[in-house]
Parts: sequence; C-alpha cells; structure tokens
Amino acid sequence: MEVKVRKVFRSGNVIGIPVLTPEHKKLGNIEETVIDIQSGRVAYAVLSFGGFFGYGDKFFAVPWEEFSFVHDEKENYFVIDTTKERLMELPGFDKEVWPDVANSDWDAIVDSHYQREDDDQDENEEALEEYRSEQRHQSR
Repeated sequence: MEVKVRKVFRSGNVIGIPVLTPEHKKLGNIEETVIDIQSGRVAYAVLSFGGFFGYGDKFFAVPWEEFSFVHDEKENYFVIDTTKERLMELPGFDKEVWPDVANSDWDAIVDSHYQREDDDQDENEEALEEYRSEQRHQSR
C-alpha cells in the first residue's frame, strides 16, 4: 500500500517523535524545535537523550538538516546518522537551563560538531571552549 507523506507538519506534532540511528536504535525524542526567525525555517531540533525513563535526560541541539523523516503505515520517526557515543560527546544542556539559542557563539558550537561551514572553524573551537568553561562554572 502506498503511504502518502506530508511535507508540512505542525510543530506540536513533531514534538515527541522518536529519533533513531540508521541501525534502528533509539536515541531519544524530539523535545523542541528552534526557529530561525529571519528565514522562517527550523534551524535545530532539540533531542532528549541519556536519561532513564525521562529522568536525567540531557538535551542536544541538532541541525534540522541532519534529520531524515521516515513515515510508514505503522510509525513516524526521524533518523540521524550518529551513535549514542558520538551524541554524548556533544555539548548538551539541562532541560531546565537552556543556552541562549539566539547567541551566534552557540550556533558556532553546534555547527562545529556537524562540520557545517557557516562559521570559521577556529571561531567554532574558541566558542566551544568558552561554552564548556561556562558550563563547568554553572555546575559548581
């Protein structure tokens, strides 16, 4: 049976959709989307990962372009080409303490992990070190 795939979703319907690896291992769920106000497009999806039954989850911003959507007769889910181990290397954040997503340094940090060429690599690495330093300071 042919399955008709929608090209547009209400943002609320994206929240909660599972995210899997290409090997069909669950990484987490979409918790939020971050919109680029200038372009009107989704810039990042926020993925919850690493907790146990929803407790202790960390959030990770993943560029929207990294996701592939799968829609079949039984389920909808997103796929990103990564592993749990690689995801744990990324700078995550607590669901109660969000980074300033409008800050260009934050964009640079996220983009550097996905080898996006929007910013200079040296600036990305510098911003990442500054972000990690701030996170260590906040956790004390």
